[in-house]
Amino acid sequence: MMLIIITKDKKIRTFYSGAGSKSGLWGRVLELNVTDDQDRATNALKKALSLLGADEPLCLVGHGNDTEIGGSGKTRDPWGWRFDEIAPMLAALPHRPSVVLIEACAEEEDDGTKIDPIFGFAQALADQLNKPGQAGRMSGCTVYGYTNETDSQHTLPNPGTIARSVEVVPYLIH
Repeated sequence: MMLIIITKDKKIRTFYSGAGSKSGLWGRVLELNVTDDQDRATNALKKALSLLGADEPLCLVGHGNDTEIGGSGKTRDPWGWRFDEIAPMLAALPHRPSVVLIEACAEEEDDGTKIDPIFGFAQALADQLNKPGQAGRMSGCTVYGYTNETDSQHTLPNPGTIARSVEVVPYLIH
């Protein structure tokens, strides 16, 4: 069970490290080192993912849009990973997670940067993993995500009952 915080945003890091977020339901909370550059953060993310056990839930927490998750994109929070960078990391996991939650915003429908018909990072990630030969260990796993903005201090759904949550949309990996 694992929750990985992939942003330098202090507000997000503080909230999701605390009990009010219900992060404890997701197991260990790992934070990437704020002093790391993009390459080191990517290596740390890969190492953290390799620690995930079989059938354990995984939650990635950060800022997001339809195609990228991580930092806010500002100078003080520059990290970012595209869906086609995260997909191979997940496909190469040693074990399939029970579920994956992308705790990050999607682009709003009226946002000029929205990429139709994608409705959030989780969908873009699932679409990538569902391409022939891409799923790897993720085959049979469900990725959950949001289709619009979420509060940066958003209480997490329970991984055991996430399938009944009306806040998130499921995407099955084939």
